[in-house]
Amino acid sequence: MKKAGFTIIELIIVIIIISILLSITPVYISNYQNSIELSNAGNKLASDLRKASQASGGDSTYSVSFDIVLNRYIINSKNSSETLYLPPNTKFTAAPLMIKFDRKGIPLSSGDTVVISDNRKNISVIIKKITGEIVVAE
Repeated sequence: MKKAGFTIIELIIVIIIISILLSITPVYISNYQNSIELSNAGNKLASDLRKASQASGGDSTYSVSFDIVLNRYIINSKNSSETLYLPPNTKFTAAPLMIKFDRKGIPLSSGDTVVISDNRKNISVIIKKITGEIVVAE
């Protein structure tokens, strides 16, 4: 005569499988959050560079200075400056000292690339010389 139900061995195996899955999940969630934070930092930097490029005109020229030690960048205009920091787990791995935009919004330097990293992945913000186009690449 058979009884309906599960044996203790079957229950233990299910509990072990569930515990393994639960122990792996936080690692994937953390990596995903870091990846999104890095992507957002790259998009924010590109947006700020576009804003500086578009605001250049008339009497004002804008420049963006990079401080790779403190992981910050400073948007400078004739009358003001704004300091912005990268998120905590991200850093500049390559950046020019400064990007200046002329009155037409085109960079004065020869096509610069700023690279942001979270030690696993890099995001590049590319400023094209001829067009002044600013592109984010992974």
